[in-house]
Amino acid sequence: MSDTHRLKSLLRLRHELDRYAVFTATAIFTLVATAVATAGAALLATSWGRLVACMVLAGIANGVALPATNLALARGFPANHQGMAFGLKQSAGPLATLLAGALSVAVLLYGLS
Repeated sequence: MSDTHRLKSLLRLRHELDRYAVFTATAIFTLVATAVATAGAALLATSWGRLVACMVLAGIANGVALPATNLALARGFPANHQGMAFGLKQSAGPLATLLAGALSVAVLLYGLS
């Protein structure tokens, strides 16, 4: 096997690892960190310091997730559909916040039962 062939094989392997393994590891980290931050905020945040620590962890998870999802969209959609894909992704956060606020008001007014 020639050195050129080995180099091409290594580059192909790196590309596949970059495409799948790193994305999978990022997704798993993001899900676990978000779950821990949310559970921590709900169950352990008995002081401002603990709440801030939980929100810092949530911010780190969000900081990892945003570039990873942008990369996934850029790779997964053709150029002529990326505008719509990124627009839907970017509008999902504010929509979720709006729905959470409306649900909170509904629970306060009408209760859970």
